Amino acid sequence: MDIQRPSNARAKKIRRLAGGVVASILIAAEYPIYDRFGYGPATEQATYTVQTPAAVFKRAAAGTVDLLPAAHLREVAPRIFDQVRRGRPGQIARQPVRWDARLGLRRAPWAPAGYALRCAVFIDPAGDIQGYVVYRVEGTWERRLPTGKLEIIELMSLTPDAYLGLWRYCCEVDLVAHVTAGMRCVDEALPWLLHNPRAALPNTQRADFLWLRPLDVPATLAARRYASERRLILDVSDPLQLCGGRFVLEGGPDGATCRATDASADLSMGMAALGTLILGGVSAQVLADASAIDEHRPGALDVAEKLFRWPVTPWCSTFF
Repeated sequence: MDIQRPSNARAKKIRRLAGGVVASILIAAEYPIYDRFGYGPATEQATYTVQTPAAVFKRAAAGTVDLLPAAHLREVAPRIFDQVRRGRPGQIARQPVRWDARLGLRRAPWAPAGYALRCAVFIDPAGDIQGYVVYRVEGTWERRLPTGKLEIIELMSLTPDAYLGLWRYCCEVDLVAHVTAGMRCVDEALPWLLHNPRAALPNTQRADFLWLRPLDVPATLAARRYASERRLILDVSDPLQLCGGRFVLEGGPDGATCRATDASADLSMGMAALGTLILGGVSAQVLADASAIDEHRPGALDVAEKLFRWPVTPWCSTFF
């Protein structure tokens, strides 16, 4: 793989054009388009559909779920979401106006008429709010049997009990036969809370969501923490010839440094592969098996696996 190291002048121009932003993110309208520009899929999303008659939970949560007016939840939800966001790679901050639309306090242009939202919070035994859910219900009947659908717009929790309590509440609403939740994390605890997830969750779907492209490779790689102390030299090719080059990464749980180098590379990859790798949700070995990463030093893939993989799965729950 032929890699050209960017000159200092080019690197400074890139940083100036990017306005200090070290990476770009987007939601891909069509999958094949964006890797041509150096973007790689960095997070996935799941859509869960729960058949409520089969959704028997193994235990109850220690706490209660109470309905809350949207205007009151507006005061609570941003704090809870921000705590979740800071512990989850891939989550992004939200502007205040986005919160108003998300909670139905301001009509979103894409929301259909009559789109009524309901809000509830989970309160632990100490009286603290540890999670919230925003949802809507569509009531339907067939042959005098309820076939209603509850759609979870957002469910955020700070504790396992809050997560359990809010999911159980949604699945036990009267006259609801199906609960759906989109833009969720792909490895949630929900199946493990049910006695028979095969019957309750027969149609889970997953797809790519957040795509990422470094605009300043050293700054992007230095901005995250790594699972273990390792050193790796990467050759990164850029289809736009903006910020590719050869870089030495030294990272660990407390942070990282990254700088340009002329030393021989351990691994080489395209910018899209680096974008996919950076949030820690995809295996370097899997990308190598797909010919997206080339190993030049024996054992380098194992080093990359130990560096980049993160115990918390990347997840973005905000459409933008």
